[in-house]
Amino acid sequence: MRRSTDRQQFRQLSRRPMGARPGLRRDRPPARRWVALALAVAAMAGGIAGCRRAAPAADTPASITGSNGQITIPDGSPLRSTLSFDTVRTVTLSDIVTATASVESDPARTVRLFPPMAGRVVALHVRLGDPVHTGERLVTLDSPDFTAAQADYAHALAAYRQAKNNLAREHDLAQYGIAAQRDVEQAETDFSQADGDRRRTAAHLTLLGIDTSAALSDQALVIRSPIDGRIIELSVGVGEFHNDPTVAVMTVADLGTVWLTANVPEKDLHGIRPGDRAVAVVSAYPRDTIRGVVATVGDVVDTATRMTKVRVSVANRNGRLKPGMYATVTFAGRPTARVVVPATSLLQVSDSNYVFVEVTPWTLERRPVVIGRLEGGRAVVRDGLTSGQRIVARQVVLLQ
Repeated sequence: MRRSTDRQQFRQLSRRPMGARPGLRRDRPPARRWVALALAVAAMAGGIAGCRRAAPAADTPASITGSNGQITIPDGSPLRSTLSFDTVRTVTLSDIVTATASVESDPARTVRLFPPMAGRVVALHVRLGDPVHTGERLVTLDSPDFTAAQADYAHALAAYRQAKNNLAREHDLAQYGIAAQRDVEQAETDFSQADGDRRRTAAHLTLLGIDTSAALSDQALVIRSPIDGRIIELSVGVGEFHNDPTVAVMTVADLGTVWLTANVPEKDLHGIRPGDRAVAVVSAYPRDTIRGVVATVGDVVDTATRMTKVRVSVANRNGRLKPGMYATVTFAGRPTARVVVPATSLLQVSDSNYVFVEVTPWTLERRPVVIGRLEGGRAVVRDGLTSGQRIVARQVVLLQ
């Protein structure tokens, strides 16, 4: 049985074609057919991709080209329909600067009173806030030094009068030949010395602010007001012994005219000059407008704040403005010609501003500019542009 079975398997194998394996179908395609099929698919895919690259998209914008710091917008670029242009103009404007300020008394009308000599306060004739007039009594002091100065003046005055009478008598006697020429000359010398002592002691009292006509009648040192004004500071009381000549006992100020002292940034000083008009609003009277004139513009800039003090002189006849009040001052300079551009034409990069100037049709150049203030959608250009130039007015960010 086994031999017959082996013979049958041998006959079946002999009938198969050469190279055929058991278990494989005769109709399966060879490997090279698969390779050819793969190459055909790859070729078709490449052709499709090539077709896609060859077809340009209708919404792709044309590129911006640039050379020598200029930008050229070519034909067909959608930027040509997006960008809008305007012309640089020159208009007449007044520089407007707003700053905070405080009310101060005019230094030329403010007097701080210092006792000329040490002494004890025996009488205080005014109170804080009282109005005073020139020559009015303010403080009375009992001063030993003043008593000594009075005695020196009295002695010199008496000696002067005696020497004057002796000189007159010697001259009379000399006319009748009774007095010797030597006696006349001695009388003249005594008179000159007495007159010098009188002048010296009188000048001492005058330098101390004491009227010599009242020096002999006043038994105490009286400090009088040198101006018309109001007592704005008082730092002494009855019974106090005052011996520091560097400390004022009171301050008298004429508040008929006051100053509004404003702190103005240095970048805004170019438009403010003495004589310019200014308006202010005080916090205490927010509905009232106060008008004044710039009196002084400071010559020094504070290195810490970069501010300069600008003082505005304001009439204060009714006394409503009081030193120490806060105010907001607006300065309006003289009208001058200014170069202006739309605020939307500015491109800010870090701390610098730029505009795009059209040098030739659709060729732009980015230029740095120095900007002043912004007002009503316009920017004042201090430097970098001239009137008549054509610039990009909007959508400047698309040109970055």
